[in-house]
Amino acid sequence: TGNTIQVAQGAYLSSEVIVAKGVTVKGGYNASFTLWNPEQYPTIFYGRLTLDHASAVWGGFRMIANPISSAQSRHSLKSGSFVRNYVETVFGTGVSTQSSAMNATACPGASLSLIGNDIYAGGTNATPLRAIGFDYQKGAVILDSNRVCAQGKAAGQAFAVNGFGPNTANAGSLLLRNNLLETANGGGYVIFLAGQGGGVDFTTTMTNNTLLAWESGVGGTEASNNGKMRWRMTNNILFNLNGSGTSAALGS
Repeated sequence: TGNTIQVAQGAYLSSEVIVAKGVTVKGGYNASFTLWNPEQYPTIFYGRLTLDHASAVWGGFRMIANPISSAQSRHSLKSGSFVRNYVETVFGTGVSTQSSAMNATACPGASLSLIGNDIYAGGTNATPLRAIGFDYQKGAVILDSNRVCAQGKAAGQAFAVNGFGPNTANAGSLLLRNNLLETANGGGYVIFLAGQGGGVDFTTTMTNNTLLAWESGVGGTEASNNGKMRWRMTNNILFNLNGSGTSAALGS
């Protein structure tokens, strides 16, 4: 705990890496580990990442993937910090159902931060396609200063951020600030969040974001059993390229 693992420039073909201790894993070093610059010394990771510790940090990597079959979330983030990475996940023609470049479902009581990343999800058949997705959020997720883009098939749905509120007594929340969020095809929303049952509130705070939509901006559905979807939006820009669509439709 507390150690830093430095990873040099190169291509790494590990099928999966699980970070379940409080360590920092940092890519972008030259061969002698005397200089750190992720752009100049790219550390390319072709595997799948699971980040699952409150003090864990993963940063400085280029994460490239081209899944060719089965729906899946390429990377799983449950707790910790994901900082200054470039993520590119392009799903092949064999993937025809819901797929996410990142699953950012924080564990109950945990905090998960994504800071300064460039995250891109693409796919010719995957629908819905999510750059960042989460399922029944039970922790606190912070998205700060990221660029996130989803580009799916023309007739499908694509979301930069898409997920569900908690379905148990855990208090999930989502904070988005200083991000550039984009969708590059019709269907879907830049951000779409769905409420869940159990009488549990889900708070989403959006401030200083720019949303560039091909069609629609922010969408949501109400929670059931008296749970509230609580939206707090300040100082955001929503821009639409298509000329039709909905800027914000948050449910009842």
